[in-house]
Amino acid sequence: GDFTLAATASAAGPAEFALRVTDSGRRIVETAIVPVVAVEAAQPRVLVVAGSAGPDLKYLRRWSADTGIAIGTSIAAGSGLDIGDALPRLDAASLARLDLLVLDERSWATLSGGTRAQVLAAVRGGLGLVLRITGPVPAPVRQEWAALGFGSDDTTKPLRLPDTAVTLTQVTSGPGRGDTAPLLRSATGEPAALWRNLGRGRIGLWPVTDLYTLVLAGDTSRHAAIWSEVFATLARQQTQSMPRISADAVPGQRVTICDLGTAASVRHPDGAMTTLVVDGGCAGFWPRLAGWHELRGPAATAFLVSPAGAGRIAAQARSATIDLASPGRSAASAPRVRGASWPWFIAWATASALLWWLERSRIGRIAAR
Repeated sequence: GDFTLAATASAAGPAEFALRVTDSGRRIVETAIVPVVAVEAAQPRVLVVAGSAGPDLKYLRRWSADTGIAIGTSIAAGSGLDIGDALPRLDAASLARLDLLVLDERSWATLSGGTRAQVLAAVRGGLGLVLRITGPVPAPVRQEWAALGFGSDDTTKPLRLPDTAVTLTQVTSGPGRGDTAPLLRSATGEPAALWRNLGRGRIGLWPVTDLYTLVLAGDTSRHAAIWSEVFATLARQQTQSMPRISADAVPGQRVTICDLGTAASVRHPDGAMTTLVVDGGCAGFWPRLAGWHELRGPAATAFLVSPAGAGRIAAQARSATIDLASPGRSAASAPRVRGASWPWFIAWATASALLWWLERSRIGRIAAR
């Protein structure tokens, strides 16, 4: 009964999307407002070291320029010449300043054993690494990449992506380790590219050799969305502390806000301010109006308060009922609720009065002679 919708935000800020629920006759049963808040993230620092130039790298640099991502490049041109911004220094200090490093099979083969060890150590510390396949992979490189969890050979096969008629080329990659996850899927749902965790960082294998064909076919937005997903998945994770606000905020009902500082306030849609009482990093807020509210604290955060429709009320009741009726929930684990005290007081008073009367009465006593 669950489903997921994915999209790319065109600008930062709050936005309202409408989810229309229809019946079999395409008649609208209910319209639910889905609030989305897009946050401007810090641009990653990327370095691309390539063994040769190519159209795929050209359009990657063009996409990075359009999105404002500064990519440093170093492209080997042969005879000891290098084209790019500057010769890369893959030492510990330089790698610590990067968020993502992109290498192909040729540039990986030219690295010394010590430099490869430094790169992998930087990945374990949080750096992201993309291993691009642009041609035949040398046997030593294939063995080293297999040790990292990615298998490949020199055969190619066509690749069709969902919702596009363009046919790409993919280098056949063997089955990854059990801890790998898909980075790109084909139209049939099969993984076309993989990634896995290594320490605090991530490594991805990119076996698609002609992604630029999407741009030539006029599907520039798809090309940009794929590279954006690759960079967002593999780049060094940014530590950005954001307050946690309970979902489905409804007027008149309590909204829980956590991960707050010592002081915070909420601005209502009509401009009124409410100061929150923060206890243990959390606070409760009871909205009185529907609309966008602004949480002011360490960082300004917007959240939407909207009336609950029939579908959302039914879903919340269903979820609460399932939680109560789940097999793992037993009477022993249920919270104990103290009952009223007055029945126990009456019982104690009655028993005390009977004992006092029995002590004072002469029933059962033997008369003294």
